[in-house]
Amino acid sequence: MDKTRKPEDIKGKPGDKQGKPWDTKGKPGDKLRESVMLLQANQEKLARMLGSINAMFLMCFRLSKLHEAGKMSHADASMVKAWTTLRGGLPPSCIAC
Repeated sequence: MDKTRKPEDIKGKPGDKQGKPWDTKGKPGDKLRESVMLLQANQEKLARMLGSINAMFLMCFRLSKLHEAGKMSHADASMVKAWTTLRGGLPPSCIAC
C-alpha cells in the first residue's frame, strides 16, 4: 500500500498552505518554538522596563540625598525630571510642572 499523501488528502481549501508537507508551520515543535520566542521577547521587554525603573528610582533617590545635604541645584532637578520623563514614557501633558 502506498503511504504518500495526495492533494485530495490535504484538509483545507484549495490554495491553503495549511497541512502541506512543504509548509514549515504545523511541524511538531513549531508551536513550542513560537511560544518560546514570544516568551523571550516579552521577558526582554520586562527586563528593559525593570532596568529603566531602577535607574529612574536611583536618580530620584540621589537627587533627594543632594537636596537633604543642601547641594541640589535647579539644573540637577531639571535633568532628573527630563531624564525620568523620557525613560518613563509619559506624555508631556501628564507631567505636573
